[in-house]
Amino acid sequence: MRVDWLENDRVINRVDAILEACSQSLGVEIMSIVLYGSKARGDRNSQNDYEFIILVNNNTSLASFVKMQDSLRIQLLKEKLLLVKTIIYTPEIFEDILYSDKVTGTLLYMICKENIIIYDKYGTFISIKERLSVSNIKKEEEFLVQCVEFAKMLGSQKWERKWEKTLMQYRYMKRRREM
Repeated sequence: MRVDWLENDRVINRVDAILEACSQSLGVEIMSIVLYGSKARGDRNSQNDYEFIILVNNNTSLASFVKMQDSLRIQLLKEKLLLVKTIIYTPEIFEDILYSDKVTGTLLYMICKENIIIYDKYGTFISIKERLSVSNIKKEEEFLVQCVEFAKMLGSQKWERKWEKTLMQYRYMKRRREM
């Protein structure tokens, strides 16, 4: 599901084309392209970064993975797309870090909560998001507590308030379900 303004966004369309060209030339299968950060939250200020998580097939070799990252970085620089930031993972590594690393996993959780999916072959990213709510590895409440701690660590009162509010809403809804 693409949001209307995405169809006409020159940068997103250019990044999409660059990713397709890089993946075809290197034989790397892209599973998901996800926009996150301020653009995904609706702040379309021209000075804001375009931040993308790109998931590539779990069978991607380390050499192809590195070549994909480097090729993408070079193409973005060639096209002077300096406000574009990309992070590439395999779905397996994304989920492993999501559940096991307290700092980066918290950032990945935040990305799972606030994003716009540009492309999602086989529903790869959607299934990762859906598993969050039923995971036995780490509960939603634990992620939300980490988000509050993460915001405090960064010194962002705005984000601290946002995640505290989300945590309170979660706990309220949890108590209501238990009644």
